[in-house]
Amino acid sequence: MEQALLKTVAHNVWRFREGNRQTQQDLADAARLPVSVIVDMESNAGQIDEDAVVAVADALNRSVGELIREPLRLNHIRFRARRSLDRAVRENVVDSCARWIKEYCFVEDELDAPTSFATLPQINESRNIPEYAGIVRERLGLGKTAPIADVADVLAACNVKLWYNPANLDGDVFGLSIRESSRETGVVVFIGGLSTERIIFTTIHEFAHLLLHTSSFNLDAADENDAEEREADLFASHFLMPKDAFLKRWNDCVASSLVEKVLIVKRYFRVSYLTVLRRLVEEKICGKSILWKYADDYQDKYGVDLKDHTEPNPLSVFDKPQGRFDSLVCRAALNDKVSVGRAAEIMRIPTLQAYDLINRVGKGR
Repeated sequence: MEQALLKTVAHNVWRFREGNRQTQQDLADAARLPVSVIVDMESNAGQIDEDAVVAVADALNRSVGELIREPLRLNHIRFRARRSLDRAVRENVVDSCARWIKEYCFVEDELDAPTSFATLPQINESRNIPEYAGIVRERLGLGKTAPIADVADVLAACNVKLWYNPANLDGDVFGLSIRESSRETGVVVFIGGLSTERIIFTTIHEFAHLLLHTSSFNLDAADENDAEEREADLFASHFLMPKDAFLKRWNDCVASSLVEKVLIVKRYFRVSYLTVLRRLVEEKICGKSILWKYADDYQDKYGVDLKDHTEPNPLSVFDKPQGRFDSLVCRAALNDKVSVGRAAEIMRIPTLQAYDLINRVGKGR
């Protein structure tokens, strides 16, 4: 291998191994190679046997192609974490998201349907976020009061690309947003372990960052900005539950207890019970004590502990919003713009699974 390629392989083996939380010995054992081979490979200490590269790729659950290509970078990405993430984890996430959004643009081009982020009104200097959420709703034709059936449709209407990534980043990152260019504008939600309600809220939370915090898209800024997070939460709350609609639904709700009223309202607006409770505090309907008292009352009434993000009366997985990325890839395959194998690579699924999905999309035409 050429020296530049050896350097790339060395870096990629390191970042994928670290991302998998494997030691060099773990990787060597999985690849059935001496640990010295992994050490030499990562330190770029001379030539690498091609069979060893194949074995290491398999052990990392990666393709050889992923080991030999340079990682991609996005400069205008808003990727914040509650705590510092390992450098390898951050690099892997950014590379994965960069490839996804470029592949999305590629598929759009193949279908001759390129899209650019739609122009939406900017927030004024007063930064009245509840009012601004209502303005954006009206601009998108959502009306002032109706609950939103599918937040993925909201982003599609703005030409914001959306990826529901099955990865689980241990609760340190739920989502991120990208504003690399007018076409490379998107939202990524890491749905592994998230309830449907939190997926919906996180989608609009990241959409809010695209609208409110255009100067914050900087890869090198890693720590959460508490003020911006609160603004995004406030926008998402009022975008999903406009004030007048929320108050009317709350006041009109006939239930025997506050516990039940919260459950009814949360299902109506497709949000979490905590989103409803925080709104009750904001509207001064309840005091802040409701935020921890509700779980006790719920357990007393139903015998269920709401710890560990348990969602009472939850939406099902079938209520989860559906992005349009996979359907676009399937359309490209059905129109002979890409092969089934290439479609599988783009969607990051096995070829047989891609073949089945493409057939089902074709039958649904």
